[in-house]
Amino acid sequence: MYVFLSGNHKKLKAGEYEFNFKQSIYDITEKMIRGDVISHKIVIPEGSDIYDIAEILQQNNIAVKDIFLALVKDQEFLRTIGINYKSAEGLLFPDTYNFIKGIDEKTIIKTMYNQFLEKAGLNLEKIYNVYGLSMTGYKILKLASIIEKESKLDSERPKIASVFYNRLKSQEPYMKRLESCATVRYVLQKKTGVLTYQDLKVQSDYNTYIIIGLPPTPICNPGVKSIQAALHPEETNYKYFVVYENGQHTFSETIEEHNAAKYKYKINRKFKK
Repeated sequence: MYVFLSGNHKKLKAGEYEFNFKQSIYDITEKMIRGDVISHKIVIPEGSDIYDIAEILQQNNIAVKDIFLALVKDQEFLRTIGINYKSAEGLLFPDTYNFIKGIDEKTIIKTMYNQFLEKAGLNLEKIYNVYGLSMTGYKILKLASIIEKESKLDSERPKIASVFYNRLKSQEPYMKRLESCATVRYVLQKKTGVLTYQDLKVQSDYNTYIIIGLPPTPICNPGVKSIQAALHPEETNYKYFVVYENGQHTFSETIEEHNAAKYKYKINRKFKK
C-alpha cells in the first residue's frame, strides 16, 4: 500500500532481491528503486569451450543453454558486438563474473567478449611475426586454445607451443598436421576417456589429424598464459610429445624418439597396474 500511495510503484525494478526482517518498508522500496539485486558469482575456468560455458550458466540459472549456444554461433548478432568470425569460441574470456538472474544471453556474451578485449593482450587483426611465421592475432588465438587444452603445467606451455610451430613451419606437408587429440575431443565433445583409432579419423575441419594447419576457430577459451605461450614460444626442434598421467610431457625431435617415448609410457602404465 505504501508503495502505491507514495507513487513509487512505477519506479520499482524487477529482479532477485534479498531482504531481512529489520528493514522498513521505506528501505525495501528504496532498494527496489535502485535495482540493488542479488548478483551471482560465476566462475568460467580457463580452457572452457562454449558448451562448457553454456552448461555452467544453465546450472546456475543464469542463462538458457540452447539460447546461449545459438547466439555464440549467430554471425549476424556477433557482428553487432564487433565479432567478425563464425563463432565466439575463444573470445569469451575465462574469468570470474557477477551476473544477475534475468540477464539476457546477449549481454552475457558481450560482457565476456569485452573482458577478452580488455585482458587477453591480443589484437585479433594484427599480423604477428612469431617463430618465423606471419600470423594474425586470431590464428594466434586458435593455437593458444590448443596449447590450453594440451597443457596442465604452466612451465610447459611455451615448449608445447614450439612443437606446433615447428610442425607449421615444416617443409613436409604431412608434418603440418598438428595431430592434437584436443581438437578431436572438441569435435566429438568427448571430454574424458581414451580416444580410439576411429575417433582420430573423424571427418571434420577441426580434426588436426587429417587437416593441414589450424582449425577454423579456436577450440576453447584460453587463458592469458596460453596466449602468451603462443606469442612467445620456446625455441626448440621438438615436433612430438607424449603426455603422462601427471600432466608432464616427454618431448621428441624425431619419430623414432617419439615412438620410444610412447613405448616407455605403455610399459610404465602396464607395471603400475
